[in-house]
Amino acid sequence: MAAAPPPVSGETAVQSARLAAVRREAQTVGDLQAAERVAVQQAGQQRVDERVVAGRRFHLESGAWIDTAHTPNTRVVQVVPFSRAYFDALARLPELGPYWSAFETVTVAGGRVSIRLAADGRSTLTAAELEALAVDFRRAAIR
Repeated sequence: MAAAPPPVSGETAVQSARLAAVRREAQTVGDLQAAERVAVQQAGQQRVDERVVAGRRFHLESGAWIDTAHTPNTRVVQVVPFSRAYFDALARLPELGPYWSAFETVTVAGGRVSIRLAADGRSTLTAAELEALAVDFRRAAIR
């Protein structure tokens, strides 16, 4: 049985769509070859320590993926992967799903709080903590 193709990030999909449009619009073989050269150059420039998932850019830092929107002075709530807190937070904040599916250890920036998946995080959250987390995650940051 053949292996499933690797998942395609949003950025990769956009680049692929642009290349397909250039290919369709090419008037000459030279135009097509030029488009192929640009595509190869762009693919070679993609950094292995950066990924775009569901419209957010992440960088790899000490083995953990960090949302580039996260700032060092932002409060962080750590959650143990696949714990009760994980599933409760995911039910309350389904927008975390793409990031939590893509990365084992990740920090996702919210408006006033970032949420980090980490083995040393919280395994449970009270209803009040979960509600405050959801409100702070979705609330616009104070600048």
